[in-house]
Amino acid sequence: LDNLIVTSLSERAIDLNEHETVYIPKTISQIEPATFLSDYIKEVIVDPQNPCFRTIDGMLVETATGSCIFYPPEYPASSLIIPEGIHTIQDFAFSSCVNLKQIILPESLHSIGYEAFEHCEELTDLYIPSAVSHIGDYAFDDCPKLRLQVHEDVYHKIWGYFREFEELDFELVKKRPSM
Repeated sequence: LDNLIVTSLSERAIDLNEHETVYIPKTISQIEPATFLSDYIKEVIVDPQNPCFRTIDGMLVETATGSCIFYPPEYPASSLIIPEGIHTIQDFAFSSCVNLKQIILPESLHSIGYEAFEHCEELTDLYIPSAVSHIGDYAFDDCPKLRLQVHEDVYHKIWGYFREFEELDFELVKKRPSM
């Protein structure tokens, strides 16, 4: 494998259970969802010359699509306002984040992936904006303290999701809350 250039990372390709930092070199152009399934990661560093990925407030983001791929489970922030321009939260992106208590999603968000926020046991507040038209199964599984604030337009678009997962604690809101 000497002198080979790695350009993509596939699902569960790397065992990261002993690493606190992930470095994304400039050669990586593709990262699949669920590549970084580890409870120990505190930080993702992207080479500044990588044209495909960047970090924003700890999140690993695909630049061209505005897709949040991963947020380190051990990242020290307790609250996060995800900026406008993020359109998708990938499967497992925020899985097992131990410090996050509050998240406000951007109005630009359209899709929340499968188990995107699972096992976020300290998460208490999460706002789902009006543009969201898809929420993956078990997106909020094992989040015992979570109270969702759901824009009423989302509820009317995908009310079946909320009926299927009756255990979700949520309230309908007309506008984005302040943090």
